[in-house]
Amino acid sequence: MSEPDEKLWGGETDKAVDNFPVSGQPVPAPVVHWLSKIKAAAARTNAELGLLDADLAERIAEAGDAIGRGEHDSQFPIDVFQTGSGTSSNMNCNEVIANLAGEGAHPNDHVNMGQSSNDVFPSAVHLAALDRTVNDLLPALDDLAAALRDEGDRFGDHVEVLVRGGSQDLDDVEQPALAEDRDDRRLRGDELAQVGVVRRLAGPVAGRPERRQPGGLPAHGPGGGEELGGIRGVMHYMQRTAIQGSPQTLSVLGNRWIRGAEQKDPGVHPFRKTFEQLEIGDTLVTDSREVTLEDIEHFAEFTGDRFYAHTDEEAAAKNPFFEGRVAHGYLIVSFAAGLFVDPDFGPVLANYGVDDLRFAKPVNYGDSLKVRLTCKQKTLRAGSGYGEVRWDTEVTNQDDEVVAQYDVLTMVATDEQWASVQ
Repeated sequence: MSEPDEKLWGGETDKAVDNFPVSGQPVPAPVVHWLSKIKAAAARTNAELGLLDADLAERIAEAGDAIGRGEHDSQFPIDVFQTGSGTSSNMNCNEVIANLAGEGAHPNDHVNMGQSSNDVFPSAVHLAALDRTVNDLLPALDDLAAALRDEGDRFGDHVEVLVRGGSQDLDDVEQPALAEDRDDRRLRGDELAQVGVVRRLAGPVAGRPERRQPGGLPAHGPGGGEELGGIRGVMHYMQRTAIQGSPQTLSVLGNRWIRGAEQKDPGVHPFRKTFEQLEIGDTLVTDSREVTLEDIEHFAEFTGDRFYAHTDEEAAAKNPFFEGRVAHGYLIVSFAAGLFVDPDFGPVLANYGVDDLRFAKPVNYGDSLKVRLTCKQKTLRAGSGYGEVRWDTEVTNQDDEVVAQYDVLTMVATDEQWASVQ
């Protein structure tokens, strides 16, 4: 960037400019603005504590406020790719504020009093990301969702938003039209509502930045920040935004059941419910079934899977994981299906897969099994007459120990489809 007519920075900034001539990209202005606001708040707090002369503190704070309003962006020339924890940008800010504050203001002794770049720079990045989320991202998502809804009203089930893949250069990306017949990945119909999900997830996390302006020094202690500088540090901290809450809260926000969240009594077998009638958290707990030696032997003969752990007691006992012959893993899954499936004609159209199957504990003959089946996630396929329902499945033994867990994937008819075939 070109130098301003009047330089307000000092020697530390000059050295950093010389040491890091990397990209020509300065630290993003929002980070500088919030760094200055933090220093303004710190100056006022130090004055209240009697650590800093009140007049000097107010001059420092007013300078920080001015930078925070974007009045001196040209005074921050240091490359975004710089030393570890943002030390150079911290000193750049100290020097500019000290010069703006006037006589008696020292960049380190006064402007930086009680602070560490390990603290203030990561805090500024967090606040800048929060600011941009609330004031840029969320309104943009609102506008995008509204625009997609409008297009959905115009084009109905034929609305498609194409997502181009393979090119990293935006200049090379052809701008596709809605409903164009292409082989690219598409977001169709109800999937346009996913924008609303992102909006709902981002909103509670973001809050309002003006409520979070620091009233004093940054919250974590000296040396608490990570040694990450430049754009890598900025991106790292922007990615650290997370949602915290109880399993029930997270399930409601994400519209996806999480273990530990509420399990609802569906009133009837959940396989008797249509897609619309099913609720996230609807749970079935089955009766128990004993696994016999005859079951294990029959499964081995019927399937041809005569692995020694299922057919040879002496050899199985030598295996460090088993005490003797054990049930086949897929015998456990088959018995589990026999326990939770409602066999009569109903809204469940098909089972099209199993995800994340894990066997946690061997099942010996004489053990008994039962199943907990919970509606985990619903995804409507607009215009198809069905939706995809994911079921969180947990198989336990007579001691309530988990022996297997996985997701069962089904296709479930909508109200309209089910009414048409009854």
